[in-house]
Amino acid sequence: MRANELITLYDYYCWATKKILAQAAQVTPEQRAGPPPIGTWGLQETLAHMLGTEHGWRNGWGGRRIPRRSAHRLPGCRVARRALAGD
Repeated sequence: MRANELITLYDYYCWATKKILAQAAQVTPEQRAGPPPIGTWGLQETLAHMLGTEHGWRNGWGGRRIPRRSAHRLPGCRVARRALAGD
């Protein structure tokens, strides 16, 4: 992969993540608490997964690893959960 391709991919990732978070911010508490329309994960679990994955990738690029089982306990995940819960 060339550097310009990696930059394009990262730019797309940032753009897509911003769009996802903007839409997630518009979800009502009822929608957030309801069953997922598809699959087994609701919005909160999906956003926590996204955050944990991003954290893992960033640490991986920096040479650090986090145990897979602890990704859902990241401070950012707790912040995201509180934000989605309306706290």
